[in-house]
Amino acid sequence: MPEQVFLDQLEKEGFCSTTDIENDYSMSLTVQNDRLSLLSKDDLKKRVEEISENFAVATESIYSIYYGLIMGNIILEGPPGTGKTTLAKVISEELFNVRLVESTANIEWTVYDLVGRKTLEIVDGKEQIVPENGHITKTIIECCQQISSHEENQLEPQAEWLLIDEINRCKIDRAFGEFFTVLGSASNQSIVLSHQYKGNQKLYVPKKFRIIGTMNSVDKSYVNSFSQAFARRFHFVTIDIPKTEETLAREKLITLNTAVKEISSLTSFNRQIIDTKSTEVEVSTALDKIDSIIHLLRFGDGDDCPAILSVGTAQIIDIKKAFLLKLLLDDETEILSAIVWAISTKLLAQLDSTIISEDAQLAFINAIPRELKGIKEDVQRIWGFHE
Repeated sequence: MPEQVFLDQLEKEGFCSTTDIENDYSMSLTVQNDRLSLLSKDDLKKRVEEISENFAVATESIYSIYYGLIMGNIILEGPPGTGKTTLAKVISEELFNVRLVESTANIEWTVYDLVGRKTLEIVDGKEQIVPENGHITKTIIECCQQISSHEENQLEPQAEWLLIDEINRCKIDRAFGEFFTVLGSASNQSIVLSHQYKGNQKLYVPKKFRIIGTMNSVDKSYVNSFSQAFARRFHFVTIDIPKTEETLAREKLITLNTAVKEISSLTSFNRQIIDTKSTEVEVSTALDKIDSIIHLLRFGDGDDCPAILSVGTAQIIDIKKAFLLKLLLDDETEILSAIVWAISTKLLAQLDSTIISEDAQLAFINAIPRELKGIKEDVQRIWGFHE
């Protein structure tokens, strides 16, 4: 069919896309130059404000992520529990209409895990050596498929990106292999897949493709540092704990609402029952005490006690969830003991790894309210103080 031959030729020359990229990687060239579609300024502002409202994250941080992704690949760094992974997913979906595939890095990763390898399989009772693509390669291929399949339907995902959680837990240079060079190139990005069958080894990286990494900036155990060459290939954005009065007030509401919602999904308790319990005067006062302890840990007391620990929003949700669950499940539980139990079991163990002076430790212990004696005793035990 002359017409089909003509269409095939157009596709090979990059004039139109194909949905058969998975079987012929060279066809990825046909979608390589598709570019990201950007929101109007008004629509962007509206969506950024909605995300900020829902996550207690400053709009400046969200814009920084947005601009970084337009320029290329990004890494979100910050304390644990600040919502880096969730924020990456929401921004990808809401601001770019892109699907995000998640993978968690580990110290064992090599180029075989990210780019690909040859592996042995049993096919029809016989051993065969077959190619197996790694995380980056698989995502690039799927990204090409998404671009090709949905060019005419802007409501469907317009690309697929790779999210690497805890990216600094792998040995970066060893794991990225040849793709390390691709990350630093701005023109005709392509990678040769030596593990693939001959004739199907060249894969073109779409201009729409991105890698988002997350990095815990607090826990430095079992992590690897970035080389300057690798860091240059990423845009770094810090996602810190809320610090302004506005974001802290928003976080207070978000953490309680999320805790209530999660309890409702985990148990048979009716949402209304949980809401009623959380608004009781004594319980509401207790929740304020929890927030005050978190504030003391985060920012100190303005006098002798310094900031001790950057407690993430997710950890506050866990504490409030534990506190409310204990009250709902045990009618005889005293409210103060429920506060102590929730904070001690969900948070205080992290103090064991904090590196602060003995004077700072004593100042924090002395700043703990008298009625929360149980918390004070647990902190003294963790830091090795005895009355």
